[in-house]
Amino acid sequence: AATSIQPEFVARGWDFWIARAPWQRQVGPSCGLAALRMVREALLSPAARQAPVPSLLQTAVDRGYSSDGEVFNAAHLTELGRDVCGLACEHWRLNGADRVGDTQRILHALARGALVILPYDRGLGDSLPAKLGGAFAHYAVLVGAVIPRGGDSVAPSPQLCNRLERLDVAQFAAGNAAEKVLFVAQHGMGRLLLIAPAVQWLESNAQVNPVDETALS
Repeated sequence: AATSIQPEFVARGWDFWIARAPWQRQVGPSCGLAALRMVREALLSPAARQAPVPSLLQTAVDRGYSSDGEVFNAAHLTELGRDVCGLACEHWRLNGADRVGDTQRILHALARGALVILPYDRGLGDSLPAKLGGAFAHYAVLVGAVIPRGGDSVAPSPQLCNRLERLDVAQFAAGNAAEKVLFVAQHGMGRLLLIAPAVQWLESNAQVNPVDETALS
C-alpha cells in the first residue's frame, strides 16, 4: 500500500510503517486493559466493534486477574483478548538471547497486520523503554517500525509519524536489517508515539520478568 511520506525523511533515508490504532487513555494502573482496547478498536470490523461486550475490567476482577485494573500476567491479557474482545490472540515468550530473531518475529507479526502488546519498564519522564527491574512495569502496543536506509541515526518526531499510514514491512524482516530497526509504540499514559531501537524494547521486556506485582504503572 502507498502512503504519504514526508519528502525530507525519504531523502534522509528512512522507511516507515505505522498502523492506525485509536488511542485509549488508561485509568489508574490499567495500562494493559487500555492497550487491549486499542488493539480491539484497531483490528475488529466496525460491526464487531458495535456488538455489546462484557466489561474488560469487571471480567479481569471476576477472574482474579486484577483488583484495580492492573494485569500483571500477559497471558491473562491474551485470555481477555480472546474471550471478551473476540480477537485471535497469541501469547509469546520472547527468546531474550536472540534480539535479531525476536525483532524479526515482531516484524513478521506487523507485516501480517497484527499488533503486539509488549510489557516493559517505563522510563521516568519520557515513558521510553528502560531497565528498572520491573519497578515501573508498563504495557505498550507496538504499532509500527522505522528502518534507516542509510547512515541516518536521528529518529523522526512522533508528531510526523502520526501522519503516516501503513507500509509493507515484510521486506524488513530479512537479513541484518533487523539490527537497525526502531519500534513505534503507543500507550495509555500519553498520546505521543514512543520511538526507540528494537533492542531497547526487547532488553527492557527481558528484565521485567518476573514482574514485581506490587507496582504496575
